[in-house]
Amino acid sequence: MANGTAKPAGCVVGGYAAAAADVAAKTATVKVEETKCKNKQWDAYKATLVSALSTRKSNMTTIATLIDDEDTKRAAVKAGATGSRCEKPTSNGDPKVRGKKVCTTETDCCGAATGKLVDTGATAQVSADSNMATMTIEVCQANTAKKYKYRPPRMPMATTFPATVEWDFKCIGDARRIAAMATFAAASLFMMQ
Repeated sequence: MANGTAKPAGCVVGGYAAAAADVAAKTATVKVEETKCKNKQWDAYKATLVSALSTRKSNMTTIATLIDDEDTKRAAVKAGATGSRCEKPTSNGDPKVRGKKVCTTETDCCGAATGKLVDTGATAQVSADSNMATMTIEVCQANTAKKYKYRPPRMPMATTFPATVEWDFKCIGDARRIAAMATFAAASLFMMQ
């Protein structure tokens, strides 16, 4: 050849054209199969997406009903009734007080229910581990109650509330009286000297 390279033995000019046509045909076949595969994957994705959106819509409806039912139950518990919260309100700078009789039922007291929480990411659970966060809720309950049933918060997108757990409960009105008596006794001893 003119440029100093020789043709490979056994190759003819017509063979290159046939090989090029074969490659072009196979490339076209690969592109068709690739398009079919992509369409199949897209159809699978689309079906999964439609199913997930349908499930989400159903879950959102269930959650909305769950929250509405919970709001109705909370509205039914009047302030001072058994089971109502009795924390001292936030002050915003003015000295609001809890009042003399927070719980309206004679056999109830405002007490503190205390327990430890651990957030597992799926549910909030009670833990005996002393290093976990302690939570205290003040609630009106019977004077004789020793336990309070606390229900941890519903986690995001959960369609049911978690099960209740029992926390220790103690009336706090009696503790204030005892502390007041101890302070009075200490003050009396101090004045006697």
